[in-house]
Amino acid sequence: MVEQRPFKALVPGSSPGRPTSGIAWVYILCGSSGRYYIGSTENLYRRLSEHQRGSNHTTHRFGDKIELIAASELPTMSDARKLELKLKKKKNPTYAIETLQRFHAAR
Repeated sequence: MVEQRPFKALVPGSSPGRPTSGIAWVYILCGSSGRYYIGSTENLYRRLSEHQRGSNHTTHRFGDKIELIAASELPTMSDARKLELKLKKKKNPTYAIETLQRFHAAR
């Protein structure tokens, strides 16, 4: 008999196509390799632990140590995704960090 595994739903904040509401976060990580990662999520602490465990393929290559550089809270996941995409389009980590810090200070 073949064992059937239960369906594993997507984690809120992991799919840009699924609208959600509530408090959301945009965050920037830096790995020991010097690479940066910009992401958004509804649960910042859960997401950081996923990155640190190496269970996220995009930050797995960042090295052993992953550090939270900046984070800002937004009212909805939609707002967080918009800001995340805006920061990623600039392709400039310094700009992204400064923008998030200013955004956080203004709130």
